Amino acid sequence: MAADTSADEIIRLQIPMRKTIKDKANDRAKEYGFGSIQEVVRLFVAGFVRGEYEIGFTAKKNDDKKN
Repeated sequence: MAADTSADEIIRLQIPMRKTIKDKANDRAKEYGFGSIQEVVRLFVAGFVRGEYEIGFTAKKNDDKKN
């Protein structure tokens, strides 16, 4: 694959979130071999724009019946 020679400007994406969530996400990213959550986000966004992901939501079964 040829090197990307486009003049795309590099931007900084800022996503407000609680520090505890960011810290847990960083820990999880490292468990999967990434250096940081930023690497995970870059990978996801790149695949997302190429149409490589099918995104959906499925409720988890909750065995803890409180109702």
